[in-house]
Amino acid sequence: MNEKNKRLIVIDSTMHPEAKELFQKLGNVVVTDTTKPDEKTKQAQIIVIRTKTKIDREYLAKMKKLQIIATATSGVDHIDMKTAEQKGIKVVSARGQNADAVADYVMRTLLYATDDILYTSELLKKGGDFTTIKKNNVRKELRSLTLGIVGLGRIGQAVAARANAFGMKIKAFDPYNKDAKNTIDEALSCDVITLHCELTDETKYMINEKKLALMKKNTILINASRGALIDEDALYNALLHKEIKAAILDVFTDEPKPSKLYKLENTICTPHIAGNSEEGLLQCVKTVFDETVKVLEERIN
Repeated sequence: MNEKNKRLIVIDSTMHPEAKELFQKLGNVVVTDTTKPDEKTKQAQIIVIRTKTKIDREYLAKMKKLQIIATATSGVDHIDMKTAEQKGIKVVSARGQNADAVADYVMRTLLYATDDILYTSELLKKGGDFTTIKKNNVRKELRSLTLGIVGLGRIGQAVAARANAFGMKIKAFDPYNKDAKNTIDEALSCDVITLHCELTDETKYMINEKKLALMKKNTILINASRGALIDEDALYNALLHKEIKAAILDVFTDEPKPSKLYKLENTICTPHIAGNSEEGLLQCVKTVFDETVKVLEERIN
C-alpha cells in the first residue's frame, strides 16, 4: 500500500464541496464536524478546517498522527501556532484569497448603513404618502465621506479600490505597508473606519475606550476581520451613549455565543460571513490544497 492510500484526511463539514474532490487526490477523505475530534479525526494526518474549529494545545494533544493543518481562512488565530510548531505540524492558510468577498461585504453594508432605500420602499408599499416620503429622503453621497482603513493588506487594498471608485477620501494606517501614509489616530478620525488587521498580541483590543474617544459622533465603525480587535464593552458603551453613530460587525470576541452588541439599534451584526462568497470559498479551498501539495512534496524530497 502506497503513502497516499494510507493517508487519512479529515475535512470539516462546512467546507466548500470542492474540498472533498480535491483532497481525495491526496488520500482517504472523511467529512465531519471537526470542532471536537472524534475517534476518526484523531487518526488524521491532514485536517482541513475553517475558523469555527479552534485548535488549541488540548486539541493537538489528541491528534497523534497530525502532520498538516490546512485552514481555508486568511487568519490563523484559531490555531495554537506555537504548539503546532513544537509538534512539527505544518499550518497552511488561504491568506488574502477572500479579499474580494470581504471588500464587497464592507461596501455592501456601508451602503446599507448610509442609506434608507429599503426602508423607503417599505413605507411606499405599505401605503405611505409619496410626496412626504420623497421629501424626507435625503442622503449623503459616499464621495463626501472619508474612509479610514486600519490594515492595508490584500483586503484593505481591495476595500480602497472600491472606495476610490465611489470617490471617497482615504486615510490608511499599516506599519508594515509603506503605502499607508497615515497614523492610526488619523485613520480613526474618518467618517467611516474599517479594520483589516491580523489578531496578534499587538492588535488585540486595539480599538479600546481611548481610541473610540478619538472618533467622531457620526463615525461608522466596520469590523470584518477578528472580533478581539475591539474591546466590546467599550464599543457597547460608545454606541449606547451615541458617542459614535453605528457599528457594522461580522466578527465577535466570543463566537459563536451571542453578543450584547446584537441588542443595540445602531449595530448591523452578521455571523462571520464576510468572506463567504461562492468564489471566495472555492478559491480558499484551492489555495490550501495547493499549499498542502507543496508541503507533501517538500517532505518527500
